[in-house]
Amino acid sequence: MIINKGFTLIEILIAISVVIIGIAAVASLFPIGLKIERSITASTIANQLAQEKIEEIISKSYDEVLCNSASLPCEEIEESVNDYPYFQRTLQILYADPQNDLNEPQPPDEDTGIKKIKVAVSWQGGEVEFVTLISKR
Repeated sequence: MIINKGFTLIEILIAISVVIIGIAAVASLFPIGLKIERSITASTIANQLAQEKIEEIISKSYDEVLCNSASLPCEEIEESVNDYPYFQRTLQILYADPQNDLNEPQPPDEDTGIKKIKVAVSWQGGEVEFVTLISKR
């Protein structure tokens, strides 16, 4: 009785096909992973840029935090970020009314003792917005 200990050509072709399909499936995940990594990096940078601006503003006293323009309510100020050309930062400072869910008071130029600071950072893939309040001490 002769026992075949080798593989047939069909078995080898099937094994090679399974291995190639597995490698192709794993390789197709790399571009998706890179895209997710770039998105997370951009989001992290945007969060840091917004937090940086918030901290810069809240380090000042209430009276030093001025409205962005001569006319109230403040208009938005857009600025490019020097080291990050793909990011755009927007700053808005408004008075906030504690009797009206911290929305703008009526009239909008009435100083209620609370200022709302909004910082938004946008880039091609999205936007983050930070909002904080400062008050007279």
